Amino acid sequence: MIERCGAMALLVIDIGGSFIKHGLWLNERLEHRDTVLTPSSLSEFYNLIETILSEQNAWLESMDTESIEGIAMSVPGTVDARQGIIKGVSAVPYIHGFNIVEAMEERFKLNVTIENDANCVALAELHYGAAQTQGVVLFLVIGTGIGGAWAINKTLMKGPNLFGGEFGYMVMDDEKNYSQYGSIVNIVKSYNEDQGLSEPITGKELFDLALRGDPVANQYIDCFYKHLARGVFNLLVAFDPELVLIGGGISVREDIIHKLTEEIYQIFLSQGVSQDQYQLNLKQCQFKDSANLVGAVVNYNNQSI
Repeated sequence: MIERCGAMALLVIDIGGSFIKHGLWLNERLEHRDTVLTPSSLSEFYNLIETILSEQNAWLESMDTESIEGIAMSVPGTVDARQGIIKGVSAVPYIHGFNIVEAMEERFKLNVTIENDANCVALAELHYGAAQTQGVVLFLVIGTGIGGAWAINKTLMKGPNLFGGEFGYMVMDDEKNYSQYGSIVNIVKSYNEDQGLSEPITGKELFDLALRGDPVANQYIDCFYKHLARGVFNLLVAFDPELVLIGGGISVREDIIHKLTEEIYQIFLSQGVSQDQYQLNLKQCQFKDSANLVGAVVNYNNQSI
């Protein structure tokens, strides 16, 4: 890694299957945030980063403040942060299988760090957010798929194969895993295909339809919550955590914790366990859809120590 040269601004990037969020970490806070579509190739990705760097540096210059020191990235997949390689699979296949840290540092002449997106959520909440004082904590990040992480006393438990917290791989039946059943992106995709819509609706629009009483939309939303709750229930009885935090784009919905809690307790009741016997501590991530970005900064700072 290029040697660090003092306290300056960081370009922070969160790569998702559909969108890339980015911003500047400046004076201990996120500034000048934006969201763009995820490119379809590595060359387009590099070009996008060059454009973002140019725009963000121009903004910093207009503010007469620090220049960009490095790039802190939250990425999908199984991340070997030490080797700079993203392993496994994700919705962004072109960033996998090579030393992307080395390649980006050479191209942009900046420090670059990477960490798994769910681990970034965990780092943000463990160091700055809702999990600072907890022992065993589980994190679920609901987006294009389901990412996860778990920690004991503020230490991420990644495992020898870096699969610790990869809850999205849990097999739910003979056909689908947890990511396929518990992701609103996949639920709305099924709705659009089943309804034969020429103009597909978004996840937010599906929720809005359900809230207005549309019976078909309600069926899909109910199915989403039931599958999501089933996965959380399985994790609860496996880990018995002190806290479960929900992150990702859907975490901005104010009703998600109430709905999910109801469904989870219904499963407990079906197994003969009353609400008095199991005290569920389920919350939204404090940083909500900013958690990946904040956690990428924590990871960057940890690697710079």
